Amino acid sequence: MDASAACILAGAAAGAAATAIVCSSAGARRPPAAAPPEVWELKGEYYQVLGHAWDHEVKDFKVCYRPLYHCVAAAGRFEGHVLACSHYSRWESKFRRLEGATVSEIESQLPAAAAALLLRGPFVHDPRWAYDTAVLPTGAPPGATRSGFGTRSHEPALLEHLLGDYRGFIDALVDGLGAAGLDVRAKGYELDHICYRCSSVAQYRKLCAALIPRLGTLAVEGKQQRASAAAHSAIFDQRPKFSTQAVDAVAFGPPHSVHFPSGMIGGRPIATVRLNEPIKHGGFIVSCIEVPCPKPGRHYAAGLE
Repeated sequence: MDASAACILAGAAAGAAATAIVCSSAGARRPPAAAPPEVWELKGEYYQVLGHAWDHEVKDFKVCYRPLYHCVAAAGRFEGHVLACSHYSRWESKFRRLEGATVSEIESQLPAAAAALLLRGPFVHDPRWAYDTAVLPTGAPPGATRSGFGTRSHEPALLEHLLGDYRGFIDALVDGLGAAGLDVRAKGYELDHICYRCSSVAQYRKLCAALIPRLGTLAVEGKQQRASAAAHSAIFDQRPKFSTQAVDAVAFGPPHSVHFPSGMIGGRPIATVRLNEPIKHGGFIVSCIEVPCPKPGRHYAAGLE
């Protein structure tokens, strides 16, 4: 597309408000394309994704795309169009993305007629944009975003949306240990991680995807290190327990004494996520979140324990 051209892309989903993406105007300086075209296939036809647009009527993001063919009206289905929007559940379940690291690799997978219709991006430009360009699931319940709407966001979900009231959990845990005779603050103990138990494999994957890489990095998810697990258990064996269920899922200990049990434990993976910004609460600095996948055939209530 000629650099001096102005481009306004608008699309409307059936029953939804129109959505627009505005490109550069004449003479504006555009950044170079950062990635090859995003192209998807369905039943032998090809579609180019132009962006992920906020729909003000349904208050959530949709995929904004254009067919790479002459799309005429289909009775009982849709009007003829050059642009359209789709909800993610339809898009991700039915369409197949073409893989390729360069423009030529994408074009080589397309029929000549479809390749000729490809547009070169980027299609949006905001020098002050500080968030991810992708729109990802929050991994939290619907509405757990900064606006209070939607299931996806450019911005990472707030940690409390993913884990619940972790501050109250830490307070209750410390108070319970104190009531059982262990003043962890007076002893200068550290709290290096807390645990969030998932109720299903799907939730485990969803939570890990929400945490990594937006909120942290995967520190461990591999083979079990038995020495670390033994050291972890020994700390708890030496002090009174007010709640076996609660204490088992966190790690208090003298400074620099606790090592993470890691990887495959009890026949299921346990991910340790090192937070980009540690939790700071109640005098403790919590650097990691432990996320165990449920054991096969076992059901657990989701939440902090």
